[in-house]
Amino acid sequence: MGKLIRIFERTQPINFLSPQNEYNLYRSSFLSSELGWIYQGIPWKELILSFGLRDKGHGPDSLFSPQGKLALMFLKSYTNFSDRKLIESVNGNLHYQMFCGIMLKAGESLKDFKIVSRIRTELGARFDLDRCQQDLARAWKPLMNQTHVMLEDATCYETQMRYPTNVKLLWESVDWMYHQMALMCKHCKVRMPRSKYLDQKQKYYNYQRRKVIRKVYRQQLQMFRTGESIPDRIVSLSKSYIRPIVRGKEVKKVEFGAKVNTIQIDGLNFIEHLSFNAFNEGTRLKKSVWLARQLFGRITHLAADAIYATNANRSYCTAKHITTNFKRKGRAGKYEDQRQMISRELNIERSTRMEGSFGTEKEHYSLQRIKARTEQNEVIWIFFGIHTANLARLAQRIKAKHQRKAS
Repeated sequence: MGKLIRIFERTQPINFLSPQNEYNLYRSSFLSSELGWIYQGIPWKELILSFGLRDKGHGPDSLFSPQGKLALMFLKSYTNFSDRKLIESVNGNLHYQMFCGIMLKAGESLKDFKIVSRIRTELGARFDLDRCQQDLARAWKPLMNQTHVMLEDATCYETQMRYPTNVKLLWESVDWMYHQMALMCKHCKVRMPRSKYLDQKQKYYNYQRRKVIRKVYRQQLQMFRTGESIPDRIVSLSKSYIRPIVRGKEVKKVEFGAKVNTIQIDGLNFIEHLSFNAFNEGTRLKKSVWLARQLFGRITHLAADAIYATNANRSYCTAKHITTNFKRKGRAGKYEDQRQMISRELNIERSTRMEGSFGTEKEHYSLQRIKARTEQNEVIWIFFGIHTANLARLAQRIKAKHQRKAS
């Protein structure tokens, strides 16, 4: 390998290789990187069909192909960057450009960072969770082992919002109504044209907020009169779909965001159920087993938290011949020692591998505080974050597979 040239001492003219002329060299370097292995692990054609994407021939969003739009979402989760920083990084990183299927010429750069938000909104409106996860499972199954073992747990992916209190919520409503009154008084003598789409869209948005404010007022009035909490309570004016989720943790008893019941097969997480309302994950075990069987076939072993160990779930697992890590009830069987050994191994896998994966997704794949502004965008944000983390875990397996083929 040749020595690097120090450009700060006795600077000489440097001839940088042209990306156009030396494309194969850059492409080879990209495919041998971690991002390249992730790129090769994504079933692009299947996902494009699942989202129903088509190539646009005009407009600012036509720069990215259907595959490029999906790639930009995976890249955002992989880098854990904001929308603005992501576009700045794509401008200066050839590997990022190849991942997204674009190649900027010398002197060119992307300047509209809001394109990331527009693409996310477009994908959110077309998103089919079950179909997309089936596509990913089919593509990843040849790289997986022990697909008969299922781990299950639930977590909350919190949204970006201020901690709600009754006073803050009511003040937000009052403040918003005050500004609306000021605008109406200021412009009451000016007739606004009704032919402009953006004006009509803003009016509709204002109408929606008035509906939310009326509901907030009714809820807060009922709480004031009764002194009791009410179900389906709004805690954010800008994100009216968010509900408080009581988690019972010492550090954080209440969380605000999407609660996700997750199954893990061979280290890869799949969404079984996602809701912004609180739900009892213990009732989801049967559907979780059904999803795992649909994606990977027969399930013989299962590890889950104690909340899943209901009598109904125990009976179901016994009828389906599924060995669990649930604490035994009644008398010990003939093979109690073997059962306890299997139960310990399953407990270790669930408590370390699965719960550890939740922390990894939140810290490194844009799921710590989700900054999406709509419910659809928040769901698609979570989907790409979870499965980008899966692809990072699969990268080494894909690399080993290619090395075996090359040898």
